[in-house]
Amino acid sequence: GGTNPKPAFVKAFELKPLPEVIFFLTDGEISGFTVCDLKALIPKKARVIVNTIAFGDNSSQQLLREISQATGGQFNFVKTGGVP
Repeated sequence: GGTNPKPAFVKAFELKPLPEVIFFLTDGEISGFTVCDLKALIPKKARVIVNTIAFGDNSSQQLLREISQATGGQFNFVKTGGVP
């Protein structure tokens, strides 16, 4: 249970060339990962924008807002269920 984004971010920050923009999507509750953890993973002097998308009410919306704000990205919420 739960969403652990750290391994995916580690792999993304190992890419050469380093990505300029990352889109992070989740429908789950994130535990054990903070904005500080993300900032520690970003290589020194690099600027990587992380746009975040939360799907459904069970997603970690506040953390995703904080991640996008800290990196200059945008946060979006997508309500699930119902009719489009």
